[in-house]
Amino acid sequence: MSVADGRIPPTAWREEEINMGWLAAGADYEVSLERGKVIARNRQGGLLKGLPKALRDTDVVIGLRQLSEWLKRHEVSCRREVEQWVVRSLPVPTTRDLRGVGRRGMAYVAA
Repeated sequence: MSVADGRIPPTAWREEEINMGWLAAGADYEVSLERGKVIARNRQGGLLKGLPKALRDTDVVIGLRQLSEWLKRHEVSCRREVEQWVVRSLPVPTTRDLRGVGRRGMAYVAA
């Protein structure tokens, strides 16, 4: 399995990676993102088996779905980049190598 053929190897999820917290969705529910899936709980804190129809088209749920899609694309992008480093036998950058590199990968000179 490789990123190049469009399949992503399974990710080992840890509890702290999937516990992003709960967002209010209407008066009676809260929603969260767990392992790429939007989940819901009721006012009493009970986890629901599915997403109620009343929540499916809310801004909060749509935002979580978009976040999940972006995270999946980002994971694929990161895996591809690491795979290229390995295949091309390029050195993997370290934190020291990345000093002076801006958020967009552009080098800058400290004044």
